[in-house]
Amino acid sequence: MSEPYYPAKSGDPILADTWNNMQIKTRDEIRSHTHRGGDDGQPLDGSSISPTATLKVNKVEATLGLTVKNVDISKWMADTEAAKLSLTGGTVTGPFSAMANVGIGTGPSTRRLLVQSTADNNAAVEIRSSGSQAWGVGLLLKTTGGTDGAALQLRSRNKSWLLKGELGAAAEGFQISEGGGDGENGGGYGTPRLHLKAGGNLGLNTTDPQGALDIRLSSAAAGFDRLVVNTTTLWGNGQPQVTIGAGGAAGLMINNPHVVWNNAENRASIRYGLSGGVATGLMWDVGARLNNAFSFIVNNNHALWMGADGNVGIGTAAPGARLDVQGGSLRVSGAVIPSIGNAPGNGIQFPLDPWGGNGDSASIRYYRAPNPLPGEEENGRLVISNENDPGDVIVFAQSGGERMIIYNGNIGIGTPRPNVPLHVVQRDNNAGIKLTENGSGRFVDLAFEGQGTLHLFHSNGNGRYMPQDGEWHKFSDLSLKENIESLEGVLPRVLALRPVSFDLKSSGHHQLGLVAQEVEPLFPELVSTAPRKKEDGQPLKGLAYEAFSVLAIAALKELKQQYDERIAALEQRLQEQERKS
Repeated sequence: MSEPYYPAKSGDPILADTWNNMQIKTRDEIRSHTHRGGDDGQPLDGSSISPTATLKVNKVEATLGLTVKNVDISKWMADTEAAKLSLTGGTVTGPFSAMANVGIGTGPSTRRLLVQSTADNNAAVEIRSSGSQAWGVGLLLKTTGGTDGAALQLRSRNKSWLLKGELGAAAEGFQISEGGGDGENGGGYGTPRLHLKAGGNLGLNTTDPQGALDIRLSSAAAGFDRLVVNTTTLWGNGQPQVTIGAGGAAGLMINNPHVVWNNAENRASIRYGLSGGVATGLMWDVGARLNNAFSFIVNNNHALWMGADGNVGIGTAAPGARLDVQGGSLRVSGAVIPSIGNAPGNGIQFPLDPWGGNGDSASIRYYRAPNPLPGEEENGRLVISNENDPGDVIVFAQSGGERMIIYNGNIGIGTPRPNVPLHVVQRDNNAGIKLTENGSGRFVDLAFEGQGTLHLFHSNGNGRYMPQDGEWHKFSDLSLKENIESLEGVLPRVLALRPVSFDLKSSGHHQLGLVAQEVEPLFPELVSTAPRKKEDGQPLKGLAYEAFSVLAIAALKELKQQYDERIAALEQRLQEQERKS
């Protein structure tokens, strides 16, 4: 011990003040002292060290035991020694990491983990999962670098197989490859045999499956080397449906299929049933029959039959023509193109003598007249015929009624028995015959108005009408006229007209009349210009002859007025002479 301890001899008394100072110094020394073992002080007994003291030693020898925080250090070390992983067995209950190769059932391993089993019927490794976490995943293979996915190699006697992810940094698919693997059991990536793309497409011998299932065969030509299961919207109601075939889901593609003959049922056919997928659907049977025929059968009834002679029957198994339709009608969405010619085998020929008799026939034919004149070689004739009896008719029907009939050489419109070349019966008053000018829309209407009155009107409302008296009349009502003025000075112009007789150049007929060019200076309102041209290109002129009767009346009135004035003057002169006498 060093100062401040006080030396004393045996038997010397200690003063109280000295004793107190000695206790204070001793306490301060103990508080600041660190026990280092060896000669630096003696070990302390009991619990003399403060709980907050720091103890630093090079070696601790405990003859009885060593307890740290209520843990018996000797017992803890013994338990740890017994619980460590042993080559002869043991249980690991906490995390375990092996930084070197590990062999199980074998000597030093050349792999990170090598498991060898001597039992042929028991698996060397079993990985179990409770299924409560990670969806029951028992084993995860994963690469942490590079661009390729993880792979699992299976080794047969002579070949290795790889179960691996699709190649490439952005790849998402899965492959089974033949060959390949590590340096000991294979080499490289191997040859892909089965390829599952992300999304579900599965390819056999191809890494680019074109459908849900795509099987390739190297022995066939390109495009015919595959069987593809896909979907298409080309069939049915346009909804996606599963199809088997190549080339854009064209359907089932089979090269040279052969359906063999069934002697028991006398057929070589394919059956399709039940249509609609319901119990009441139809059963179709398509294929070859007896006598080299081919047919479609629906529930054991022949819907369509083709004989060896090429005749096709619908609704009959004994067609008597190239196409024989029985029990129903024939509908064609495109053009019907019959043969050309004027013989019973051409065009459209109806059955002969359908109601008995002899020589009755009806047909529609298109042909060229024999021995055509030069320039008429392309002129064709369309003939609709109903032959043999005088009462045979050709009818054009529309809107539920017979609209035009050809009977005994006469054409009837609105009548079933025309008795003149053209016989028209009006359906309603004022609905007769209308002749419309090309382009302008102007027309002339000829019709009975009712009560026996016939009219011939221009589209402007002008024209003639004929009551039952048989005379043509023209509208002359006051309400239809304006700017009405009496004609004056007509007589001199009427007397200037030159009535002539002449022969028409076109017919040679001798006629009476006037010359339009001579009338025009006198009465221009009665001269019109016709669309028809003369030989020199000038338009022809025409006259409203009916108006000359009005001129005659006006001229007579003027002539009468002149005579009345002269007679009145003569009478006045006579009266004056009588008075003078």
